[in-house]
Amino acid sequence: MRKRVGIIIFFSIICAPAFLLAGHHNNYLKVVTSDSEGVILDLRVPRPDIQEVWEEGTLYHKIAIPGFIPTTDVGSPQLLQHGVLLGIPEEASPTIEILKAKSTILSGYNIHSAPKPVVIEDGENRSLGFEFALDKKIYSFNDFTPSSIAKIDFTGFMRGQKVMRVVFFPFQFNPVTGELRYYSKIRVKINFNVGIIEQETVSVTDKDRKRRSIKEKDNAYEKLLKGVILNYEQIRRGNYK
Repeated sequence: MRKRVGIIIFFSIICAPAFLLAGHHNNYLKVVTSDSEGVILDLRVPRPDIQEVWEEGTLYHKIAIPGFIPTTDVGSPQLLQHGVLLGIPEEASPTIEILKAKSTILSGYNIHSAPKPVVIEDGENRSLGFEFALDKKIYSFNDFTPSSIAKIDFTGFMRGQKVMRVVFFPFQFNPVTGELRYYSKIRVKINFNVGIIEQETVSVTDKDRKRRSIKEKDNAYEKLLKGVILNYEQIRRGNYK
């Protein structure tokens, strides 16, 4: 099972657009602290570019920020997300905690919904297209969506290194009031939750063996890891495995 998850993560990464792989090298996301107990991350979000579009006689708004990608829940308000991979200890059972969040309410918006992917056939040719879709139930719900501004997306393995993906949602929208909640700063803590007893039973020999194993990995793969794991340097300095 671990091998299958690792393969899925590997191919999802190498097939991703280049701007997603290099996302954590921008000025948006920073590691505040990183040790054997967890990682604290700061996300700073610039003001979005908001454009007006018309669909079926109704005015909608689309938001965009370079380096952030649109959410894809068909028919739901299409907001933005920003994800990052972290290296974590093999024994970790990670949880996420919101430490700080600075937000502003922007009024008078009707956020465009995430479109439905469709196959367009033109004779023998096929291509991927999108068509307008709107979930009326969601757009009649008087509350902000999504309910959480950060979550753990998945955990898995990349060549023996356990990783997790954290996703930030710096915008929340209330379709009834037309209010867009914009988070310019979000600070979260990822708690590894590794038991004290488990940590103490790892011998010096085991740690040395793991470090040697890391150094023996091929350079090409190491470059890939360095390009996609935000706390790569902390992992490779032996702070945690």
